[in-house]
Amino acid sequence: MIKADRDHAKKVIKAQLSTITNDVALPKKTKSNIFSKLLFILLFALGILVLITFGVFKIENDFMESSFTSGDLLVYNRMAHSYNVGDIVIVKTDSKVSSHQVIATPGDVVESVFESVFVNHQLVIDNYNYGPTNSVISPYTVSNEEYFILTENTKDPDSDSNDTIDTITVVSSQDILGKAILSIRPII
Repeated sequence: MIKADRDHAKKVIKAQLSTITNDVALPKKTKSNIFSKLLFILLFALGILVLITFGVFKIENDFMESSFTSGDLLVYNRMAHSYNVGDIVIVKTDSKVSSHQVIATPGDVVESVFESVFVNHQLVIDNYNYGPTNSVISPYTVSNEEYFILTENTKDPDSDSNDTIDTITVVSSQDILGKAILSIRPII
């Protein structure tokens, strides 16, 4: 009987040790599980932040042929709120989204005389082909909420041919979706 009690006691002790050993192993699994969940939440939050901060725009035409070709992708920063001369911006007007180059910023004075465009009395575009009208822009001071932009190689709406013209126009800063930060040219 004493031997049976000893065997029973050994079984109970083994069972308790086994339970204690399993309890000791449990925190490692829990730490790994917590780390996995934390990593998932971090990557999910990072993904949301990237989607909010950046956008992708596909060049559908050769408007800016000197810089981009049809099919190029532009990654743009949606959080940019000020732009410099030379920046490529993505602009939404009406239901159309397109890319343009900033040629004048708030406070700049823009003037166009025949085939030349001046910003702050400095020539910025020579041989400006803006169509048959040869319009003249009187000195125009860009306001705080505006930017003057250039679009290259726009199809001439006054022509039946495939002739292209360059256009400059002023846009509200609210129409600018963001500033291009990266150009990707597909291999195909």
